[in-house]
Amino acid sequence: MKVLITGGSGLVGKKLSFKLLELGHEVCILTRKKRGLTSVKEFIWNDSSIETEALDQVDALVHLAGENIASGLWTKERKRKIIESRVDTLRLISEKITSCPILVGASGMGFYGGERGEETLTEESSLGQGFLAQCCKLWEEEEKAFSKKHNSRLTIIRTGMVLSGEGGVLPKMAATFKYGLGTNLGSGKQWLSWIHIDDLVDLYIKALTDASVSGIINGVSNSPLRHSEFNKNLAKVLGKPIILPTIPSFAVKTALGEMSILLLGSMKVKSSRTPNLKFPSLDLALNAIYKTNL
Repeated sequence: MKVLITGGSGLVGKKLSFKLLELGHEVCILTRKKRGLTSVKEFIWNDSSIETEALDQVDALVHLAGENIASGLWTKERKRKIIESRVDTLRLISEKITSCPILVGASGMGFYGGERGEETLTEESSLGQGFLAQCCKLWEEEEKAFSKKHNSRLTIIRTGMVLSGEGGVLPKMAATFKYGLGTNLGSGKQWLSWIHIDDLVDLYIKALTDASVSGIINGVSNSPLRHSEFNKNLAKVLGKPIILPTIPSFAVKTALGEMSILLLGSMKVKSSRTPNLKFPSLDLALNAIYKTNL
């Protein structure tokens, strides 16, 4: 199978590429700058063009491209770039590709909004409110439009917080604990929904290779935890106690504005479609990550 990946140099994209290569698939990635990789085929793309060879005889497209939502304050311009990096990039591919039997598209648990309290959210739950929800809505609509145009089997994975020792948010959280700066934010009662990166990659592989898989899947474990419990587990694995006082919600909101929803939002997300996870509990996930990364 020839698999074309956008966002192939990102945390999930790199891991997925290596796993696909191990399974004997041909992997091509679209990139702004070639890195001289020997294991995958790299093709240049920008806002208006794509190296045409990348689009020849593609069996499946995995759309992971997107600006990091946490890398800068959500100004009007920043919001525009976050959306365009997800929507316009796929639209460009759709205009230039002639055939694509399978599309596995990323989305986020932000689809459900940031403030759903104690509600248990499943694949059938309604769209939430706020910027993240609107971003995910537009993202998914473009993926559905691509699927309709090219008659692609479509799976959309709404991803939770991805746990990896190699990047993402977890190493940043762990660093605060290692230097004695770990603390809870806000009430500490907000729900965090997460997934180990290996389980997420396996989910993408299944969506690519199992013809029975389609539709919406929440890419999360079924063990969401409150913020304070997550921190307690992380501190225990790292052997670093939480000694600092809680940072109140108003301080986080003052510093981050609308983006504070990433830290203070509460989403208790579960899935009926992610069975047989390798890391169903946070203890298993964190111990697997830090037994080799401490």
